[in-house]
Amino acid sequence: MKNLKIYTLLVLAFAIGCYEDKDGNPPPLDLPSLSITDLNLTEGDEDFIASFEVTLTGTNTTNVVVSLASLSRSAEAEVDYKIINPETMIFAPGETSKSIQVEIVGDELLEGKEEFELVLFNPINATISKGTGLGVIEDDEIDNSELIIPSTGYTTPLTYPGFHIVWKDEF
Repeated sequence: MKNLKIYTLLVLAFAIGCYEDKDGNPPPLDLPSLSITDLNLTEGDEDFIASFEVTLTGTNTTNVVVSLASLSRSAEAEVDYKIINPETMIFAPGETSKSIQVEIVGDELLEGKEEFELVLFNPINATISKGTGLGVIEDDEIDNSELIIPSTGYTTPLTYPGFHIVWKDEF
């Protein structure tokens, strides 16, 4: 008799846990959604930190976990940029945004535009609405390829029409 009561309780608990809607399908989950921003950056000669924002929209009543990876396009990892954050992000209940910090490596090299991506994947307790953040690094060096300096050097004129020279010493 005792086993029958336990069996009945288990069947009822299973039936309640497997509730189906009238069309035979369980109700859809109302999961929060993750998205990541894009960044346009100017390289500079010194290293600096840039932050991609990951936002969580909707109601999260439990921890949301998402994995993170970087993909190089024309920018090289560890040469042009370095990911500072861990490979997994955890949103506690109530949290709505987190930053992914990236160190942009500055240099004095003349380069073209460089790009990399940060990709969100493998979400737990959430969906991904925008899973790729594009990082664009614009070079700040000046292209002097059109500047023509004669091989004999450049001679400074002694006069400039319309101007009065005050200081004549060379520097």
